Amino acid sequence: MPMKSKGDLIARDWMRHRDSEGKVYELQAGQRVSRDHPLVALHPARFLVASDELVALETMTSRDAEGNLREVRKGDLLAPNDPFAVLHPTMVGPANYELEEPA
Repeated sequence: MPMKSKGDLIARDWMRHRDSEGKVYELQAGQRVSRDHPLVALHPARFLVASDELVALETMTSRDAEGNLREVRKGDLLAPNDPFAVLHPTMVGPANYELEEPA
């Protein structure tokens, strides 16, 4: 089961809002914010939960020096220090999750 961070959220797209007091809040797509950011309460569906895990974007196979075969399938989760993530950084991406709980 993937670990979900209780920390930062990631904005899915650009947002801008002016509150009743005239204060303007603006976020860029991909920007990380805390769960208590005012735009999270207004638009929770426009955020992803940030994760330190990586996901395989393609199926990768490798044979180690002893001849053992290892396969990581597309969609499998990897730790940031996994050899596949280190050797093939363009074949992995961040494992961000839908915001499932109220902010």
